[in-house]
Amino acid sequence: MKHAFAVALAFVRKDFLEETSYRLQFAINGLVVALQLVFLFLLSDFVGAVVEERADFRGRYFDFVVMGICAVTFLNTALAVLNRRIRRAQTVGTLEALLSTRTPLAVIVASLPAYSLLTAALTSATYLALGWLFFDLPLQASGVAAAAVILSLMVVAFGCVGMITAGLTIAFKRADFVERAFSLSSVFLGGVWFPVDSWPEWVQWGARLLPITPALQGLRATLLGGAGLSEVTDQLQHLGLFIAVMLPVGALVFRWTLRRAMHDGTLTQY
Repeated sequence: MKHAFAVALAFVRKDFLEETSYRLQFAINGLVVALQLVFLFLLSDFVGAVVEERADFRGRYFDFVVMGICAVTFLNTALAVLNRRIRRAQTVGTLEALLSTRTPLAVIVASLPAYSLLTAALTSATYLALGWLFFDLPLQASGVAAAAVILSLMVVAFGCVGMITAGLTIAFKRADFVERAFSLSSVFLGGVWFPVDSWPEWVQWGARLLPITPALQGLRATLLGGAGLSEVTDQLQHLGLFIAVMLPVGALVFRWTLRRAMHDGTLTQY
């Protein structure tokens, strides 16, 4: 356990040193977050009343959509980061050397996205903090602990799909179509911009299969409504079931494609 933590910390430190060499990027990212919040606030004036009338909606549309954007920040990171790290390691020729170390594969897979996930957490926290300070986002401290549990399960659920896309990248060199399909369906159907119950019934059925749907329901209930773990058990069970099914699938796909590429000598091809 101590070794795994040290490896993860080493990956985080490496990525941090690399990112901080472009210091202007941090200021630009902060400015982008602020501008997006202003855009969302203005957008809520245009479409908020319509959305609130057509769905079983509580609170402001601005509060609703800010939580959705925070979830999408984690979604895009967890889906893409492992795939991109693998692809980058292939192109610079370090993938085979990395995998030949004594570090267990599971530790490497968990460590590669660590810095990007911490960055996503910081970005989401900035959304929430600025929203609370300047746009009256009604955050509830009583729901933070429950929200942390939901957030952890959400990241793992997204990461399961990320392992599949990374495995397909190793096997077929390009797997962007899987990433895009899952991301777009999650954003448009999972309750990011509009409540799920505003869709037709058959669309709602498909939306409930996506992990972002219960995750967003739980995050809004906890951070905006102050709900505790006992009040979001349905969402926790939904996420737990998705992980129980998809984590073995993702691990199996990634390990199988990796072994096949190593056996065929195509691991470093891109």
